[in-house]
Amino acid sequence: MFVYLLFTIIFICVVIILIEYVWLFILARRRAKQRNFYMESVKKINDMFYGATHSLSEANLVDEIISLKKYVGNHEVRMDIITEFIYRFLITDDDETDKEIKTKEKQICVRIFHELNPNSFYKNMLSKGNQFQKAFACRKLSEFNAVENTKTIRGFTNSGNIELKYHSVMALSALGDHDGLVAAFTGAPINKSNFSHRIMLEVLDSYTGDRAALVKDILKKCNDYIKSIVIKSVAKYNDSELSAEFLAGLTSTDINVKIASIRGLGSLGDTQYEHELIIMTNDKEWSVRAAAVKSLSKYHSEKAVQAMIKATQDQNWWVRNNAAKTLVDMDEGLVYSKQIINGYDRYAADAVKSAIYKKYKI
Repeated sequence: MFVYLLFTIIFICVVIILIEYVWLFILARRRAKQRNFYMESVKKINDMFYGATHSLSEANLVDEIISLKKYVGNHEVRMDIITEFIYRFLITDDDETDKEIKTKEKQICVRIFHELNPNSFYKNMLSKGNQFQKAFACRKLSEFNAVENTKTIRGFTNSGNIELKYHSVMALSALGDHDGLVAAFTGAPINKSNFSHRIMLEVLDSYTGDRAALVKDILKKCNDYIKSIVIKSVAKYNDSELSAEFLAGLTSTDINVKIASIRGLGSLGDTQYEHELIIMTNDKEWSVRAAAVKSLSKYHSEKAVQAMIKATQDQNWWVRNNAAKTLVDMDEGLVYSKQIINGYDRYAADAVKSAIYKKYKI
């Protein structure tokens, strides 16, 4: 009985392994077929595109465009290839090419674009495609600056599909849709599973409108989670137009909003906000104090230095070490740093020593 059971288990295992091998073989064949189709399409379209842009007569050009249009048809992969060809051709400037010839070729390129009408193709995909096709269509239409599709794309920002949601907000960002983005980030309940700090960074980086105006309107209506990642994301731009928003964030009851606001205000390096940041070094939350001492690195006043000296004596390790690093950056002659090292607080001395070792690679 035992031997029979053992052979049965072995047989089942062998069958499972064989099925897996067959399935992997099928996937590999399918992948190879797709790759070959793509490479063949690229070569064919490249030849036809070259033939069209280098046509010697109007009749020849018309024939080439008709052939290209027929070849591409309604095939998603081929349409993507030709639109990518057109996009790269239009944005590339070759100094070695005669400007008159290049201008003529670009005019032909624009003509091909209008004849193929990819806007209509991707607009149709927005309404009839699956979730992934819709997401892809959003990005393609934003590349073509097809603002007439903005309303449809807005509708996808509340999608339960994270891919479609992501690509729709990125498309709205590229299209500079202020109202659409404000609605997307202040509408339905939003959390980390919907929009992350990384996504917000990408949205703000690619936004083609007035970034400060967008941020201000989002901050007026959004929840604390979005507020914290918006402020954190926008801090890198050192935009003084947002100083009022950063200041307001210092009084927030949400720690993440407060920390993000400290970083934003610190990034400005404006001495008129130094006092507010120094106050934050005395906050009851250690994470807020740690952010505050770090944000004062651009301020080299006596008040800031004294605040750092005090912070090196903080009970929290992170606060002490952040303060020590900031102090060493401020203290070019290491006058204050030496005083701490020779002082009575060995924890502060260790933090300053560590900061010096790291900065000067001792």
